[in-house]
Amino acid sequence: WSLAYIERAASGAFVNIQADEVGELFTRLQENPGLILFWHTLAMVLTTWVVARGVNRGIERATSLMVPLLVAMLLILTVYNFTTPGFNQALDFMFTPDFSQVTGQTVLVALGHAFFTLSLGMGAIMAYGSYLPEKTSLAQVAGWILLLDTGIALLAGLVIFPIVYSHGLNPGEGAGLVFITLPLAVGALDWAYFLSVLLFVMISIAAWTSAISLLEPATAYIQQRFGIARARGAIMIGVTIWALGVLSALSFNLLSDVSLFGQSIFNFKDFLSSNIMLPLGGMLISLFAVWKLSRSESEGDLGLTAGAYRLWRVLAGIIAPLSVALILIAGLGLFGLKL
Repeated sequence: WSLAYIERAASGAFVNIQADEVGELFTRLQENPGLILFWHTLAMVLTTWVVARGVNRGIERATSLMVPLLVAMLLILTVYNFTTPGFNQALDFMFTPDFSQVTGQTVLVALGHAFFTLSLGMGAIMAYGSYLPEKTSLAQVAGWILLLDTGIALLAGLVIFPIVYSHGLNPGEGAGLVFITLPLAVGALDWAYFLSVLLFVMISIAAWTSAISLLEPATAYIQQRFGIARARGAIMIGVTIWALGVLSALSFNLLSDVSLFGQSIFNFKDFLSSNIMLPLGGMLISLFAVWKLSRSESEGDLGLTAGAYRLWRVLAGIIAPLSVALILIAGLGLFGLKL
């Protein structure tokens, strides 16, 4: 979707666009199987190409260019938003808590989002961690990842929500917020052409770097486990993911009548992967790191003091897995438990 919207933005389609026009544009994209499969295929080709080139020539080179570019675009749009009338409302929305809105489902979705945004439970952190120099402190690296991820997420909020509030739009519209309300809002601003292109290039870069992180662990695994060349392994995994993605893409058109547990294919896969599989995977990885790895292996890699290491074992081996398990059970309403 974001790649398709770069093309639309570059053609000037969003300048002074009307509400019915932007809604129709998004609907046409979703309902056109050939078009949506083209952009899905292009996204997978770009992702597979980067991973196939390896860590140094592919992933490292791509992220060293794209991540600073992403941050620069976020900063430019944030500075611009200082002048918008909805900036103060956006600050209230982001930083003023309303605990009456917190439910069991809210906690479950937040847990899934935390795992997704930090690439926990999917092997990406382990794969990247294995490429670090031996003397690197994993605890320090983890701290920097947490700080930078949170900082960039806050910047993204300061990019999106001031624009939304400046035009009296609903901030809780999900995908519709990005692909319907934002183009409508940005199209009415000064420099609409430049800002719309910048916005969707930024969103595409964020999605691309995430996709690279998702493809790398499986590629590294089959490369090391079965001795398959990296390029061949990346193509094998890429084609598999592409095929699974086809089902999601077609769930908006040709397979729109197909449902799984009362949800569309896309929504079911999103809920299953983000809210169930990621927390469950993270819990199992945490248990493995604490109770399966030897103390010499984990203590040496973490680079913690003796006291901090003991605290880590309690947190990662007992408290975190139990907390995740309880949130999963209660969030899903299993065994009569509810948050």
